[in-house]
Amino acid sequence: MKYACLLGNIFASLGFWSAAQAIGVAALWLSSVAGLHAAIEYVPALDAYVVTEFPAGWPCTPERLADMDRLLGLGKMSREAETGDWTLDCHLVIGANDGTETYFQIGAPDHRTNETLILRGSLYVTPYHVAGESPYQHWWYGPAHVNRLSLGGAEYPEVHAALLFAASERGEVGSLVIGARREADGRVTRGRGGQFMAWNGLVSAADAAPGREIAGVSLAGADGFVFLNSTLARVKGMMTYGLNAGWRINVRIEDSVFAHGGQVIIGGGPLIFRNCRFHDNDTVVLDYGGMDVTLDGCIFENNRCNWALRFPGKTPGTLALIDCDIGAPRAGNQMEVSASHLAAMRDKGESPQMPQALIKRHVVARAMDAEGRPVLKAMVAVRAEQPGCDMDEGMRFVTGADGRTPARGERGAILLMAEKQVVAEEHPSGVISTWTYTIIAENDAGRGMVAGFAPARKGGEVSVVINQPGN
Repeated sequence: MKYACLLGNIFASLGFWSAAQAIGVAALWLSSVAGLHAAIEYVPALDAYVVTEFPAGWPCTPERLADMDRLLGLGKMSREAETGDWTLDCHLVIGANDGTETYFQIGAPDHRTNETLILRGSLYVTPYHVAGESPYQHWWYGPAHVNRLSLGGAEYPEVHAALLFAASERGEVGSLVIGARREADGRVTRGRGGQFMAWNGLVSAADAAPGREIAGVSLAGADGFVFLNSTLARVKGMMTYGLNAGWRINVRIEDSVFAHGGQVIIGGGPLIFRNCRFHDNDTVVLDYGGMDVTLDGCIFENNRCNWALRFPGKTPGTLALIDCDIGAPRAGNQMEVSASHLAAMRDKGESPQMPQALIKRHVVARAMDAEGRPVLKAMVAVRAEQPGCDMDEGMRFVTGADGRTPARGERGAILLMAEKQVVAEEHPSGVISTWTYTIIAENDAGRGMVAGFAPARKGGEVSVVINQPGN
């Protein structure tokens, strides 16, 4: 791109091309020298830089974008001398729906370990299929193509990249939109495709002051969202709107933080968040119907509302919380059924099933003899002491050399229902059920039992002494 900029400057200085035509010079030079057709174009009607056809092995970067901005002389891209942070004073559009593929990389390991792009506008990753424009009537008929924004990389844990949104001259803070394209009249055209991948990254507002939050994060239509060991913070509205899993969709969310936002998870599913921390948000899980969300090993801290469940369906919408540390919400959880949705289902003759939150915890059973020595290969059975936990009581769990059954993350671990919260018409706060269990351990030498065990905390363990017959 530096060579393309140099060539463009030479021709522009000779009066052969205008600044706008110099874009074509850059694309042509890349084609002839590198075998590429990459292009960076500033589109005044969009007030946006549009980046297309940068392959995975040679992605567009803030530095390459800055090179083109210097070529065009627009002054849209600047760099802070002290920190090295880039600032773009317009919108950014990545990719097209014309069968090409485009990659944009923030935090490139070949030149900067820690890289920050500050955007005074919105960022759009374009879908590869738009109805009425693409050659295939439906996206599933045609091949998938990749338009992707990446922060860091899976193979470069030392790279920590950031995408920050700052207020424009009009005082507006933009949005992160994956799977849609910006139009000249301000409308957004949605489609299928568009990816956002972050490893050890940060997406946040540049200014922590109230009123300066990111306007929203939209993932409707996106076919890729990977968020690992990363942070999404200071979003005014919905933080993962439209996120879903399914065919041709790559979703993986682990070891990440979601903080100081509006609504983090917007129903849908099936979605799994593993080992994530949610703190100082308005609502962590907002039910919009058809909910199938699992939070595994997550932490809730100082949220106004941990979950708001409202919509009945043909099957119960389910929020499963496995081994989560659930701090008390500041204003309580919301468990009020949508009366209009309920009435509409009944008018159709449908039998509404209420949404529910299922709190489950892994438990380790420790079998020992009367002297406190571990018992190897003891058979452990678990019996619920109250009905309705839906546990398969025919299952058996086997102790290892330390006398313990497998722990969380290991095959054959014990997972127990601790609490169920179900939305109900007559109960504005929902109906809550809890369970206790009888744990039985036995081998050829004898049998032991513990009754009234409540899986009240993460990492719980219960000890069972196997006595000799007659002792």
